[in-house]
Amino acid sequence: MSSVPDPCPDHDPTAAAERMGCLETENAALRATVAELTARVAELERQLGLNSGNSGKPPSSDGLKKLRGCQGTSTLQIKQLLKARSRKC
Repeated sequence: MSSVPDPCPDHDPTAAAERMGCLETENAALRATVAELTARVAELERQLGLNSGNSGKPPSSDGLKKLRGCQGTSTLQIKQLLKARSRKC
């Protein structure tokens, strides 16, 4: 069985150990950042799902609801639909 030759024959084991320590420290910092950002995304997604029905917010903060079936509908047609809906109430 032949051994794999060292690609860097003048490789200094002490320098490699120092480099390894630096990389492990950087890895730990990056993992902490990922954990923070994951928590932040989860919180923002939770907030995005809130409305007046499942929080203490007033109904006026819900924003405008999208009309169903209006894909490909012109602005004029949407205005006419809204006008017709307001007359029914």
